Amino acid sequence: MEIRETVILMMGILLSMVYQRRTGWPCGGFLAPGILALSGQPAGALWLLAWSALTFLPLRALTLRFGLYGRQKVGVSLLIALSIRLLGLIMGGYGGFAPGALHWSGFVVPGIVAAEADSVGLVPALCGTLSVGAVTLLLGGMLPWQVP
Repeated sequence: MEIRETVILMMGILLSMVYQRRTGWPCGGFLAPGILALSGQPAGALWLLAWSALTFLPLRALTLRFGLYGRQKVGVSLLIALSIRLLGLIMGGYGGFAPGALHWSGFVVPGIVAAEADSVGLVPALCGTLSVGAVTLLLGGMLPWQVP
């Protein structure tokens, strides 16, 4: 990972913490806005929305049925997101949420966003993730990237 990517991830984490402190709504995990900003494409945001919502639906059903919480809920959420990715790869499709994104972000981000959405609701989690991701992208684009 390069300096630029590291700084953008750090900005995303910091902005997520500020956003959650000020609004009380989470941003789909601390890494999600930074990774969304690194994709830098509107298609990445749409994939994130779709994949997170698709992961959220079975996760919600399993949470209600089996009383999942905490680490178990996050683990199940990641397994569901990975299963969706696997189905996409088997069917000859794309296995990540955004072209050009970090290789592991295609299942981690939607899984974590879905786990957050199960706790606070789908709309607040997706809105927080997208808004903080957009601010991270804008601020990251304003920084000078010539490093001596």
